[in-house]
Amino acid sequence: MPAEGWGRLASRVLVGLVLAELACGSAEPGPSGQLKVGRRASTASTSGLVTYHGGKVLSGAQVVVVFWGSDFPTDVLEGTPETYRTLGELSDFDWISEYDTASQNIQRPNFAGQVVIEPGDSGTTLVEAQIVAELINQLDAGVLPAATEDTYYAVYFPHGIVIELGDHQTRSCVSWDAFHGALAPGSAGTFAVFPSCGAVSYAAAHELFEAVTDPHYDGWYTADGGAEIADLCQTDTTSLHLPDGGTLVAQALWSDVAGGCLGSGNQFALSIEPTTAAVAPVLTFTVSMTAPRNPYAQLTWTVTGLPAGASASPPRQDGQDRWTFSVDVPHADTPFSVTVQARTESWTAFVAAPVSVPRAPSAPATAGCSQSGGSAGPVGIAALLVLAVLRPRRRA
Repeated sequence: MPAEGWGRLASRVLVGLVLAELACGSAEPGPSGQLKVGRRASTASTSGLVTYHGGKVLSGAQVVVVFWGSDFPTDVLEGTPETYRTLGELSDFDWISEYDTASQNIQRPNFAGQVVIEPGDSGTTLVEAQIVAELINQLDAGVLPAATEDTYYAVYFPHGIVIELGDHQTRSCVSWDAFHGALAPGSAGTFAVFPSCGAVSYAAAHELFEAVTDPHYDGWYTADGGAEIADLCQTDTTSLHLPDGGTLVAQALWSDVAGGCLGSGNQFALSIEPTTAAVAPVLTFTVSMTAPRNPYAQLTWTVTGLPAGASASPPRQDGQDRWTFSVDVPHADTPFSVTVQARTESWTAFVAAPVSVPRAPSAPATAGCSQSGGSAGPVGIAALLVLAVLRPRRRA
């Protein structure tokens, strides 16, 4: 074949390959749609498991971290105050205001500082009365800031000090990990004792919020007097989302409004119906939310995972916590997954629904796209053309 003939043939094969690749190319992720949606306050019934007994709550707890001596690792000296600072800055436990009283409104706790004391009692086994007496001595000496009705002294003990509690002399880190109480009956100031048992942030949230709601054992607790709001949720933990992307592990607390143990009031979850779908020109999904306890001003919705050319309409709110999404799908050759994400300033959740594409009827090899193990795709067609050209012609 002359050179120009080979050139024309090569050009035709190249054009054919390009066109075939355009026809059979995979879909890229489609566009996402965003819409800010205002949310109304949620409603819930009250369980009544925890009842109010007429006493004080800490309307605005002022947390003073007290280190019993200086024999602490650096991470404890630095990390413990940061835990309380974080608990006061985050909005996750704002829902605890459900335990307001007629004359007392609970606000977020505030970290008021840290103090290292040098106790006069150097014993390695202590009882509650000795601890209270030492705190009062430190107050009288001006080492500790003066007690107010909302002051909460979180007292931490180094490794090696054992604390015995109650008539039965139960031992720290064996029978219990922490406790709180009043400095003196009817007087200002609440304290909590934290032996070196580990789980610093977990125990910190437990005692702090129990002291907030029941500082003098005449506030909020179960009708039989057996448990406060953290006692009811001993084994439930929550991970609080920090602004820097990290998390803080804390204990969940009993919510009388929600009727169960509740961690972050910002947390929510999504579900979607239908959970799977078959491709169609228009797909419709309903997304429901398990609403957070803390109110939020806006939700931002994002829809991703769509094939090229597809688009999602803004969500239509069908109820307080239900939204409907419509997805236009002009064309789809391969399965995809519609992923819906909802976001607030402090929490993100997402849910996905796989979308299947029915298999097309088998077609002649020369008309379809390449398949595994076959030669009907663009490369196979090109090879057949080249072989046809190169095949020797039979001489007459």
